[in-house]
Amino acid sequence: MSSPTSTGVAQLDLQAVRRAISGTFSLDDLKVACFDLGIVYDNLPGGTQDVKVIELIEYAKRHGMLQGLVAYVQKERPHLKLSNNAQTVAPAGATADERSKHRRALRDEHRDIYLVHTLRPSSERSGWYDILIYLIAHRDARLSEVSYAEFFLGGAWNNRIFKADNQDGFVGITVSAYGPFLCTSRVVFQDNHAVLLERYVDFEMAGALTRGSKRGGRS
Repeated sequence: MSSPTSTGVAQLDLQAVRRAISGTFSLDDLKVACFDLGIVYDNLPGGTQDVKVIELIEYAKRHGMLQGLVAYVQKERPHLKLSNNAQTVAPAGATADERSKHRRALRDEHRDIYLVHTLRPSSERSGWYDILIYLIAHRDARLSEVSYAEFFLGGAWNNRIFKADNQDGFVGITVSAYGPFLCTSRVVFQDNHAVLLERYVDFEMAGALTRGSKRGGRS
């Protein structure tokens, strides 16, 4: 039996898959898709469409169903042409020019808005860090074009979604944690264009901060 699609899952950026589903499937469409794929919709965490889509993709990854999910999306929405999406991974052996075009496509999709973080030892809890997660604009990009961002930090924060409006050119949140975690952020622009950014909030600089604090405290 031939495969229903020639698109290899390993060649797809999962952000592209997420955008394709979020942009063209309503919540009712998601319920139908789950039924057709043999997935219990009510078992997917999250109350918003975007979170449901993320959980659906994660479920498909865990259960070896990602290829089937991508094939289903392409069958139901053939105009998407996921295999030609700018977010697909550059093929092995790609020339420098091809990699440059791929990089440019990513920058265009993100509109040169990126997710960063800083941290410092907490003054209230030993071993914890206060972390600022926020958006920055690269070069000529303008944060004023961002309307708001929704930050999702995972189970340690009870799967809550934290919305941050643009406050005079600043879009971000402050949290406290004692270990690294993955943050995803849905960034919505003034014209309703939306992208999903991600940031692994690591503690690699924590040791340097601690050493610097100890040196600064010597008399």
